Amino acid sequence: MARDAGIGVLASFVLGLPGETPQTLRQTLKFAESLRVPYSLNLLTPYVGTELRERAAEWGIQILSNNWNLYGQGYP
Repeated sequence: MARDAGIGVLASFVLGLPGETPQTLRQTLKFAESLRVPYSLNLLTPYVGTELRERAAEWGIQILSNNWNLYGQGYP
C-alpha cells in the first residue's frame, strides 16, 4: 500500500539473533525477497551496555573484538 501511495519503502533485517538457525535465516531471506522492495541485511552487534553483550556467552554469541573502531556496518 505504501508503494502504491508513492511512499518509499525499505525493509531492514537483523541477522544473527539468539536462536537463529540456518533454516530461519533462509526463511528470513525468502521473506525479504517476497516483499519486492529494497532491503538491507544487518549483522547483530553486541554493543557495550546492552543485554545482548552482557548475555553473549549464555546465548552462544562470540565476541570477536573489543576494538570499538571495528564496530559498525563496515566491519561485520
